[in-house]
Order: sequence, then C-alpha cells, then structure tokens
Amino acid sequence: MRSAEPAAGGASASARRRRARLSMVLVCAMFLLPLGLAVWLYQSGWRPLQTGNHGELIDPPVQAAVLPLADLDGAPLAAGYLAAGRWTLLLSQAGDCGVGCRRSLLDTRQVHLALGKDGPRVRRLLLTDQHLPPALLAEHPGLTVAQRPALSPFPGDGSVWVVDPLGNAMLRFSSGFAAQGLLADLRRLLELSHIG
Repeated sequence: MRSAEPAAGGASASARRRRARLSMVLVCAMFLLPLGLAVWLYQSGWRPLQTGNHGELIDPPVQAAVLPLADLDGAPLAAGYLAAGRWTLLLSQAGDCGVGCRRSLLDTRQVHLALGKDGPRVRRLLLTDQHLPPALLAEHPGLTVAQRPALSPFPGDGSVWVVDPLGNAMLRFSSGFAAQGLLADLRRLLELSHIG
C-alpha cells in the first residue's frame, strides 16, 4: 500500500502541471489571438464599413499648409497660416455668401463657442472671392476671411473642412452639415490630440 501512494501523488502532481500549462497557454492566447487578428485584418486591407466620425474622413489628407493665402485686399496672411499650431475650421465658398454660407458661418461660430475652454485651440477661416457685408462680419468676431486661391484644393461648394495644426485637411463636412456632428468630431480630435 505504501508503494502505491507515491505513484498516485506523482500522477496528481503531473495533472496539476498539465492544468497549469493549459491555463498559461489560455491566458497567452487571450492576449495574442486578438492582436494577431488585428494585424491580419490591417494587413489584408479590411476597414470597417462605418466609422465613429460624422464628417467624411479625407484619406490621404489634403496638404493645406502650402496654400498661399491673402486677405480680400491682397495682403498676404502669415506664412504657414494653416500650419501655425492651431486647428482650423475652413469654410470654402465661391460667389456670394448666400443662405447656405451664412448658415455654415453661424454653425461654425456656435461650434467654436460650444468648445468652451478648448475654443482658443481652434480658429475659423472663410475662403471666398467676394467681400462680405460689414454687418455679416460684425456677427462673426474672430473670423478670418481670405481669398480663395485659384488652384485651391477646396471647392467653393460651402463645405467645411477641419484642418489639423500641421496644415492637413482631414475631415470634410458637406454644405448643410449637422453642427452637432461637427462639434462631436472636433471635441474628440481635441481630446485625443497632443498637438495644437
């Protein structure tokens, strides 16, 4: 009887080791399988059909920092105005600033105000080829108005573009956009950004 006890204890110890190894393999698999799946999905080119942003993601981003910008009287804006370390809400409008343009100006102003303490990190820029009425300018303090460059990558269709502090236009909101969507995207960008 005594000789059988060590054999049973040896089998029990062996079973415990197998369970410990199995537990270790399962724990490692819990961490490595999702990582492996993510790498495989990324390298295969798969992208989700729907993203969390409200605006249209521009891929690759439009290099806006190289645009030569001047005010409506022809005086150049500071070199690298769009890459000066601040986020920019850029509205591009050809022709007169009609109802849609005025709505976009109002919405971008309200979004800017709703940012609260993050407001100074963002500025507003209107690219246009028409002078704005003084009364309209008075409604939008802090708005920079510049000439639309002849070879602008921003069509004058009333779209609003979000330009990062490095001068890359990365999000586009078509004319008639929802201001809440712009605000949500901008808040997320400002929260995650370590620049600007």
